[in-house]
Amino acid sequence: MPSLLISPTLTLQLDRPRGGRSAIGKGSAWVANNDSGTISRIDSETRQIVETIEVRVVGSEVLHGGLFDVAVGEGAVWVTAFVENGVFRVDPETNEIAGDMISVGRRPLRLATGEGAIWVANSEDETVSRIDPESHQVVETIQVGTYLKGVAVGLESVWACWTADVGEGRVSRISPRTNEIVDTVNIGRGVTVDIAVGEESVWVLWIAEDYTAKVTRISLTDPRQ
Repeated sequence: MPSLLISPTLTLQLDRPRGGRSAIGKGSAWVANNDSGTISRIDSETRQIVETIEVRVVGSEVLHGGLFDVAVGEGAVWVTAFVENGVFRVDPETNEIAGDMISVGRRPLRLATGEGAIWVANSEDETVSRIDPESHQVVETIQVGTYLKGVAVGLESVWACWTADVGEGRVSRISPRTNEIVDTVNIGRGVTVDIAVGEESVWVLWIAEDYTAKVTRISLTDPRQ
């Protein structure tokens, strides 16, 4: 395979996004600015920041920081509020916070959309919260495992990565129909960092015992491919 040289074509000044993540959808890129308590909306055509949205409870003057993750789907943009143990919904039509904060488990770190819901990985509770996009309420809380670091949706399942007390990285598969764990795969000795779904596989980023960063691919036909 020939090597690829990737050159940056655009650089934008954001609003203190340290530790925050980004997502694509609704014709835009959305960036969670962790330190400032805001979300930057970047138009995919003009490649310019078109809105900076302050994340606060409607009617309040208090900005909510700890915006570690953002996701687009199920009709809205969703962002975690790590310190306040909640999730905010952003209306992409108005670029405003819609409704009150949705309370979830303790220290929501990551979230993902799909299978008719918003799924939130609560790192301190070791749970995944299922939010109904219509009622904006948590309708199910699923116990997963220690050191929960990520959640992803795809292949008709919800996937959560965590690390057992014995120092083994693991991935649990949750059925969105039963809200139960149907399988758990052992990745190896080390700690999981993040998880994603694509190309008919699940991809897990983890740090091995020798401090090397690794990516493991999980397929439904061969769990250790």
